[in-house]
Amino acid sequence: MSKSSFKSDLHFFSSAFENGGYIPLEYTCYAKDEQKFIRLYWEIKGSALRRNVKSFAVGMIDVTTEFVHFLVYDIPSTESELTEDNFNIIGKTGYNSYFNTNYIPPCPKDNKEHEYLFFICALDIEELPKGKIFYKDIIEFCKTNGIYTANIYGKFKNLSDIKNTSENKKWTRRMF
Repeated sequence: MSKSSFKSDLHFFSSAFENGGYIPLEYTCYAKDEQKFIRLYWEIKGSALRRNVKSFAVGMIDVTTEFVHFLVYDIPSTESELTEDNFNIIGKTGYNSYFNTNYIPPCPKDNKEHEYLFFICALDIEELPKGKIFYKDIIEFCKTNGIYTANIYGKFKNLSDIKNTSENKKWTRRMF
């Protein structure tokens, strides 16, 4: 996704799960109580390298279905995290697969395991052009103006078909 060879200098994390691990139930539309936002944070190693970064773009895609859950771009280079509190104010929001600019949590309707890609792209431009921005647009800018990129993956399987609530809890504990 990047024209740069400095990929390892951008580090990307989630406070909700380990890279390649399962996304806990409370971060999905199936949360029993209030659903939590998946907090993402990042860092660039090396101050000389960081000076070239003008902005960031961050997004989430269900790679199993190619469903775009959210996009945020024009995030200032001084920022280092995406949270529920700053989601709509840290930058501009692009269009998800429902053609709106909201955050959509993991919410698979089938009983298959889904894999979610969370990506970040450090760009050498401060702002993307005005207008409606979709996933394909972000990817194109990451290809042409990306300095660094990083990804993390999370998995989730809808367990709502398990009738016994205690069994569902056991499964959830075992999986997550």
